[in-house]
Amino acid sequence: MYNVKIMTDFLTGGNNYAEYFKVNSWTIPNNLSHFILMGLCQLFSMEKAEIIFQFLLCVSIPLSIVSFLKNCGTKLHLVHLILLIIVPFNFFLLMGFYNYLLAVALMFWTLACLSRYMLSDTWWNRKLMLIFILFLLSFQAHVFVFIFLCACSVLLVISYSISSQNKINRKKLLNLIPVTILPVFLTVRYLAGRDNSLQKEYKKSSEILTHFVQLDIFGLLSERERLYTYLMFISLFFLLSAVIFLIFQKLKSGQESWRRWSPTRLFFALVFLMFIVSAFSFPDSDGHGGFITYRLIFFFYLFLIAWLISEAEIVSAIYLVAPFIVLAMYLRIDYYRYEMKKLAALTDRVHHAIEDIPEGSLVLPIDATNHWMLGHLGNHLTYSDKKIIILENYEATVDYFPLRWISDRMPFSNFQALMLQACSNERFVYDSLASRRIDYLFVAGQVEANRHPCQTQLLAVKDNLELYKEYDGFKLYKWKSVK
Repeated sequence: MYNVKIMTDFLTGGNNYAEYFKVNSWTIPNNLSHFILMGLCQLFSMEKAEIIFQFLLCVSIPLSIVSFLKNCGTKLHLVHLILLIIVPFNFFLLMGFYNYLLAVALMFWTLACLSRYMLSDTWWNRKLMLIFILFLLSFQAHVFVFIFLCACSVLLVISYSISSQNKINRKKLLNLIPVTILPVFLTVRYLAGRDNSLQKEYKKSSEILTHFVQLDIFGLLSERERLYTYLMFISLFFLLSAVIFLIFQKLKSGQESWRRWSPTRLFFALVFLMFIVSAFSFPDSDGHGGFITYRLIFFFYLFLIAWLISEAEIVSAIYLVAPFIVLAMYLRIDYYRYEMKKLAALTDRVHHAIEDIPEGSLVLPIDATNHWMLGHLGNHLTYSDKKIIILENYEATVDYFPLRWISDRMPFSNFQALMLQACSNERFVYDSLASRRIDYLFVAGQVEANRHPCQTQLLAVKDNLELYKEYDGFKLYKWKSVK
């Protein structure tokens, strides 16, 4: 939301942040959610705009899955909604991966449109234009998801070409090439310009398998939720076992062969194989972005849920596991309400602290709470009309978001440079000495008690700091030279 505020200032002709930030190229992916939030911020406050956008993300993925299945010819039942209620509460929503989730929804909308195009004999041009728009939006939302959207699209076309009762018109297939050229070209151009020499990190196979079983990707505020996610895994595994058992029974009895599978079933089989192989072979981090394994497992379970819904013969089995899924989700939501009330009170106190920070200040937030959801808590200092430069802006340090730091405008001098590197978790590039210096330190939690990495640096500059304000759980320090 901080970068949305900065981009809005740039768009409206302001120059409040031009000294520190510059706009990246429009062809850089991972920016669609920023533009949507900018639009919402014109109508609502920043807090309300983010809540509305989060709600839209929560409903868009289940709705896009429903749209895809309907366009594939699946007859939906009310009980299918039980499986879809698992989807909205996920790790990526809690982490604020808005572009990624938006791209996932666009992936299913695109596959829905593509499936309808493959089955239809009319209005080719209109559907092709819609497919082009969806592909382009998917690229702008998240390049990683877009790559797998392309792979899934190829598998969907192959599935219809092999299993469809009616022969697919070759011209219809060739018409898909020009509508995908631009976003594919932009993707190749972007990937070719990246530094591929960065160190990659891989997870052990046993660790990946544990993530599959524990359903970490559906969000864990604490170990207390482990029981609920295990209950959901057992329910989904039971349904998957039922599907596989029925398929093998029919194959064994000769009632059907894989060549006579519906395009939908063949597609899901191919997609499953792709995501399982990818999860165990891809690095968890390529030096640019992380949580790749989690993202692939999330794909796996989304397509698993879609596949289970598409199998009409296991509706009775879904009724059997539905009470357990509902119970698990009810307990999770009840627990979330309790935890979120505490976090909401915390962020409210941060918002009050904004009034004590002068306009134009340079603020370094330091998180020593040991809470994984509070890593970007300092960004809440921007939820006001004040121009405050927050020296914790991960997006501005990498090349795939709409804003970048202007490196030679970064404020550092003498001991502040070391402290900034140790305390901010930012990858700043220091090209030259700057005249500005950090004005305030916003410290959440107890640095001394938690043995935070900043402890040494803070003790080293203790004589240069004075406690400016103290709140419940926070402290605001200022440099003695700040008046």
